[in-house]
Amino acid sequence: MIWLREKFSNKALMNLQSGDNLYSRKLDAKAIIAGQKQANGHLHYVVEIQHRSAEPIEILMSPTGLVLQGYKVV
Repeated sequence: MIWLREKFSNKALMNLQSGDNLYSRKLDAKAIIAGQKQANGHLHYVVEIQHRSAEPIEILMSPTGLVLQGYKVV
């Protein structure tokens, strides 16, 4: 049951650093952490997402958003 709790918690994605690589099987997309920012007093990451051969886009995403989209550290 520990693996189930860990799977749905965002603790694994709370300590990301610039340059960390992520992958979402759900979206079939790669992501690279480009930085960290505080938005409304909460930690957010600047994430560069690349889906297949499309050009990468850069967005601001919270750790919970990464969990909901199925991203995991590779």
